[in-house]
Amino acid sequence: MRRIIVPVYVGNAHEPGESIRCEARVCTQTDLLVLPRAWKHRLGKLDTMNALSIVGVSTGMATHEQAEGEVCGPVRIQIEGFRPFYGEVLFRH
Repeated sequence: MRRIIVPVYVGNAHEPGESIRCEARVCTQTDLLVLPRAWKHRLGKLDTMNALSIVGVSTGMATHEQAEGEVCGPVRIQIEGFRPFYGEVLFRH
């Protein structure tokens, strides 16, 4: 299976100066951007987006392992060469 790695820019939707640039593996079978929990502070204050105050969620990853963590946002996500969009990010435990 071929790996596709792309530059990604992630920024806090409410605090434009708080952002991360990283290389990310593309996976068409997951619905969230997954980042290390240690990077969360680099995006400033984010809201926890989990419904019903659930502390963690699980999602499949490009590596086919499960990731548990905290879903936060809103964030502005831009994959190099594409228009930005707004969504959430899973900070993996």
